[in-house]
Amino acid sequence: LPSCSTKPTDMRTLVPAETLVYLETNDLAAALQPIVDAKPFMEVARSKPDFSALKGVQLAVAVTGFETSEEKLTDEHSVGRVQPRFVAVADTHAWNSNAVAFAEKKLGSFVANIYDSEPTLEKTDKQGGKYFTWTATDGRKAYALVIDSIIYFGNDETSIEKCLAVKRGETDSILKTDKIPVTDPKTLAQGYVSTDGIAQIAALVGLKFASEAADESEVQSAIAGILPQLIRNSITEISWTSTKTEKGIEDKYQIGMPSDVAS
Repeated sequence: LPSCSTKPTDMRTLVPAETLVYLETNDLAAALQPIVDAKPFMEVARSKPDFSALKGVQLAVAVTGFETSEEKLTDEHSVGRVQPRFVAVADTHAWNSNAVAFAEKKLGSFVANIYDSEPTLEKTDKQGGKYFTWTATDGRKAYALVIDSIIYFGNDETSIEKCLAVKRGETDSILKTDKIPVTDPKTLAQGYVSTDGIAQIAALVGLKFASEAADESEVQSAIAGILPQLIRNSITEISWTSTKTEKGIEDKYQIGMPSDVAS
């Protein structure tokens, strides 16, 4: 993607304040390269991917909700599935025509790999940009919108619309929460889980442990009710940063707790 030599974008200004889980990197290639350079990856990978097209691409991923469903296997057994609703916002710093080509080819190939089949593609002019809708044979959909150098990509149209509402100034961005600091140049990536995000993840954790704990419905109900409450009352938010050092990758986690619990 030939660069237009634009200034770095504050990615926090592009996603909504009610984001549950937030991830950000100011250089997608730099964030991914240490993974493929690591010995465990090199031992199992057939080849090392080329990230040159992602150099300088800024990326923010916002999880705006979780969707749960149940697939019945037999009359007595079923499996629960959790699908995060997300939007990935990438500033390619490229000409619009290049960003459109990247979305159609690279994202199209990515969607095909995820769906394990060639999806149908519908292209339209929408929301002031080029809109892509991929539909798998089983009905699953993925969406992308390219406006100028920015690509919005996700599995939920409403998540993209929430970002556009931020762009139009109709709602606050996550920057206004003052929860996420400016990315340090040495930081490969950073993340944040909000209080509401903790609550929703806690509920999912409760259901998972309840289903694995016992067959008695009373025990399952107790775990599903108590465990999420314990988590919500113990953790208020989580922040994470990943930094490359001389010794490797250093991950730092900051876990916010109520003062009485922290003491």
